[in-house]
Amino acid sequence: MHRGAIVFVFILLAFTALPLRSQTNSLPYRMWELQDDDEAYLEKMIRLAPDYHINAIQFSHSIIHHAHQVLNDTSRAAKLRRLMKLARSRGIRNFIWTHEFERVPDEFIADGKLQVDSTRIWQWLKAKYERVYRLLPDLDGIVLTTSETDFRPNDHQNVQSPMAPSAILARVANTLHEVSAARGKTLIFRTFTQNPQQFRGYQQALAAMHPEIVIMSKCVPYDWNPFFPDNPLLGAVGPHPQIVEFDLGQEYNGQSNFPFADPRYYLRRWTYARSKNVAGFVLRTERYDQHIIGTPNEVNLYAFKMVVEQPDVRPEEVWTAWGRQRYGEKAAQFIRAVLEPTAQAVRRMLYVGGMWFSEQSQIPASLNLPEFLQMYRLFAQTVPRPEIRAFAQKLAEPDESLIDWVVEEKDSAIQLARLALQRLPKVRPYMREQDYLQLSTQLALLADYAVVFRQVAEVAFRAYLDYRTANDGLRMSNRKALLSSLQELMRLRLLYQIPLRILHMERGRESNNVERIDRFAKNLAKVMRQERWVRILKAKYSRDVSVSAQWPAGIIAPMFTPLLHRKEVDFSGLNAYARWLSQQPVDVILPLADREAVQKLPLDQRKRAMTVVIAATEGKRLVFPVIPANEARNASELAEHALENRADGLCFNFVAGTDDAEKAQMRVIVDILKRVPLPAMILMDSNSGAQIADTGRLEPLLSQTDRIKAVVLPAGEPLAFWDSARRLGDRVAFLTNATEEYLFALLSGGAGLVATGNTVFPNAPQKVMQWLVDRRFEEAMQYQLRATRWQKQLAAVPWPAAGQMALSVMGVSFSGRPEAVAPERLQQWRKHFLRLMSEK
Repeated sequence: MHRGAIVFVFILLAFTALPLRSQTNSLPYRMWELQDDDEAYLEKMIRLAPDYHINAIQFSHSIIHHAHQVLNDTSRAAKLRRLMKLARSRGIRNFIWTHEFERVPDEFIADGKLQVDSTRIWQWLKAKYERVYRLLPDLDGIVLTTSETDFRPNDHQNVQSPMAPSAILARVANTLHEVSAARGKTLIFRTFTQNPQQFRGYQQALAAMHPEIVIMSKCVPYDWNPFFPDNPLLGAVGPHPQIVEFDLGQEYNGQSNFPFADPRYYLRRWTYARSKNVAGFVLRTERYDQHIIGTPNEVNLYAFKMVVEQPDVRPEEVWTAWGRQRYGEKAAQFIRAVLEPTAQAVRRMLYVGGMWFSEQSQIPASLNLPEFLQMYRLFAQTVPRPEIRAFAQKLAEPDESLIDWVVEEKDSAIQLARLALQRLPKVRPYMREQDYLQLSTQLALLADYAVVFRQVAEVAFRAYLDYRTANDGLRMSNRKALLSSLQELMRLRLLYQIPLRILHMERGRESNNVERIDRFAKNLAKVMRQERWVRILKAKYSRDVSVSAQWPAGIIAPMFTPLLHRKEVDFSGLNAYARWLSQQPVDVILPLADREAVQKLPLDQRKRAMTVVIAATEGKRLVFPVIPANEARNASELAEHALENRADGLCFNFVAGTDDAEKAQMRVIVDILKRVPLPAMILMDSNSGAQIADTGRLEPLLSQTDRIKAVVLPAGEPLAFWDSARRLGDRVAFLTNATEEYLFALLSGGAGLVATGNTVFPNAPQKVMQWLVDRRFEEAMQYQLRATRWQKQLAAVPWPAAGQMALSVMGVSFSGRPEAVAPERLQQWRKHFLRLMSEK
């Protein structure tokens, strides 16, 4: 989720700065951001804060993330009152985090959107924070975030209003400022957002906010990647005081399980921020219950203590002063040499070429690299560093040198971690035993993790090379190395399972790093099984079996019903679309195929949509209306309506659920088919399809009736159906979506056909074409030409703005994929499929 928003980083870089506020030499805001809700720890940090020249604390994350937590939890409010009273007694100001809009009363929500034009909602918002201030008498202010909420005020997908998103954003901030200022309190507004659409109006919003509102921005755009450039928003907030946030808890750099000691890095970031006249800093001192106090990472915190005392402090001075304070005079002479390699070791271990590769410091659980590739492409376009551009080129044209580059980077991480360990014995005579034990344990963890992570990276990028190469010789050589690399990873999993389980990170609570390696290997195994089938197909047909550039046989075209702005079916547009589609080389049409959209439609609209499509295509194409199997009463009525209107068959939408829910859906399907004498197919979503296949429940379902003629498999899990397809033979047609990985997967069993779809979605043609171009498919241009021709044919169709026509990826021959089935074989299956589906 967070990585998909990476585009935000790069859009930020293009923004023009607003005028700088006036120079100030003081630092009125010197803040810690505390996340752990352990009261004893928080009391310790409050008592320690003055030693670090901290004059304010932000309580956040597990302590408090939303204002409603104070209003609805008396024990949480009581804890905060105790902590704030303690802080106040030491001259420290208190702030709490909140997110808006959150927990909004139902009266302000209509059609799933927040209604901000009502004056009552702003009265509700003011009253909410008036209550917060009354409950927390020692509270000095609010830290407001407008993302990660129930309703994002600057996103019209969440909010219904004619006001511009920037105006809504400003009004939220100004409302909370009004409540705060009336009590002599301060509002701090965080500029953290998760997508570029939210950010485009930020400068207008800031310009409309009261100038006393303090702006809080991260030192980097979006999130905590140390390779990102400095945040261009720093110094670009007009007259507002601005403070800059730093993550010393190392959310993406090990979360203090091992050292990331780099005062030079933080001093460089701070020097840039000060050049932009910021009024202070906010330091994250932990990641939930992973604290930096008492660990080697405390040196980063000490750097900020020293910049208050000595604004031009140098990194070596920080190392010396902190080393003496933490380990003693003699140990301080050696500690920098021990710890300085650790930050670079972590960067080279957890990032590839400067981009996130781990999952918040953990081993990735899947082989899904497209997101990484998309991020890196944007990264390389925006950050003009030669090494980044060079690696982006390797990703675009992968060969064995790509693997060499990745492995060399990971090997250097291992070497740096081991270098730190090798230097440690020199300082041992001058250290307390418990300090030496802590350092040796953390450095050993870093070295062990680097070894495992190196192997994960090699496997992942060898799999990527296998995916991208069309050279059989290179593929077979790489395949051998890939298998060997995977075997080594599983050996390391056993060898290092204790340190891998010790590594405690927030997402590791539900899946530790040993289990993540198992999931990683399981995902790779799916790819390997798929490639085994490639060899079977090649041997079976003994020829180049590329799909032609024409439409493949046996296409099914699902229809996502076009909607008007009122969320009603556009029956005129639907009729025009159905008539056009009936003239195209399409075998079967599935009206109302989008389950989530359809279930929101009233029953009468579903019926009418079926009637329109059946009438518009009568005698030209087979029409199989989609029936929701998880709506027993509606399913029966819709099936009978389809029969009365002379539909050619039924398509049951089968959705994931508990065993009982799935059995109930099976009973619905069987009961209807006993009464409605039509052939049927089953459309399975990804979860239910995989579950049924894995547990062998598919054949019992099909054995209960001979009217089920086809099964449309989930795009992501068709491999699981191989055995079922083989056992059932030609009695049932198996279909799967025409994605690159799975185009051929089921064409070697059953009546295997290819299914794909026409959808009504804004901007989808452009997105699909970009999807093709990004993967360098040879036929991308041919597809674009066909799509352009289809769009011209549809120019006269009166589509509403919310339902622009999108065209499917049909008949695309994927480069480097000669394993798809020959056109004549598809034609044979097409005839067989049509015969099955025509049986009444």
